[in-house]
Amino acid sequence: MCLNSFALLHHQSSCLTVIWEYIKLMLTVGQFIEQTKRPTWALSSNNTVRQALQLMADKNIGAIVIKDQDKLTGIFSERDYARKV
Repeated sequence: MCLNSFALLHHQSSCLTVIWEYIKLMLTVGQFIEQTKRPTWALSSNNTVRQALQLMADKNIGAIVIKDQDKLTGIFSERDYARKV
C-alpha cells in the first residue's frame, strides 16, 4: 500500500468517525416532535386517508404524525398520497 492510499484511508476513517459522532447527536423523530415549538398535528391509524388529507389541507401542512395510544407509529405525507394511494 502506498502512502497516498494510507492517507486516503486515514482521512475516510476520520470522516466516518465525525459522521458517526454527528449521527449519535441527532434527534429521533419522536424527540424532535416533543422539542419543536410548532404545533404538531396527529391522527391515529384508525383514521382514513381522506381525513388525513382534509386535516393537511385545513392546516396547510404537508405531513401528519400517526400516533396510537400516545405512541408515534408513523408519518403520512402528501408524497405518500401522491405515490402510493
